[in-house]
Amino acid sequence: MNEINNTHVGYGGSARSGKSIIECTAIIFDCLAYPNIGWGLARKELTTLKRTVLLTLFTQLTFYGLSDNDYKYNQQLNKITFTNKSDVFLIDTAYKPSDPLNTRFGGFELTRSAIDESNETDIKVVNKLFERTGWRNNDKYNLKRKQFECFNPDKNHVYNRFYIPFRDNVEPDYKRFIPAL
Repeated sequence: MNEINNTHVGYGGSARSGKSIIECTAIIFDCLAYPNIGWGLARKELTTLKRTVLLTLFTQLTFYGLSDNDYKYNQQLNKITFTNKSDVFLIDTAYKPSDPLNTRFGGFELTRSAIDESNETDIKVVNKLFERTGWRNNDKYNLKRKQFECFNPDKNHVYNRFYIPFRDNVEPDYKRFIPAL
């Protein structure tokens, strides 16, 4: 197992197992540690993201002693900007018939990305968001491009991509599944 090559982390399991808290904590610490980086925080529906994981993000910001003096939330742009110019972009991953190739993600320059409830997002979108990671100051800070996916159990792409290789002890070096217990 070579953790240096790891670029994909799947954290899956039951409800109330801390998946969103871990996701939000990683985003916060990265954004505070590295000026002018960009995280993509995605979920199938932006309204659901705002009602769930965004509230967790704000709770975690408060937990770590941060206030609106340390970051600004722009609801129109669906973006949080820290005082050091690091950004968190809130991204809707729903399928859009008018954009079958997912070109709407082409303009993002992300350092890393996280997909909440990845089991709800089409694998083509998951892959497209990963293509957009590694572009914003990764070289400057020597940061590995990473995509964090959290999900509930489901027999779709997360099952095939994360759980089966974990269960069968054949995970490739670039991918890790962490069971949320």
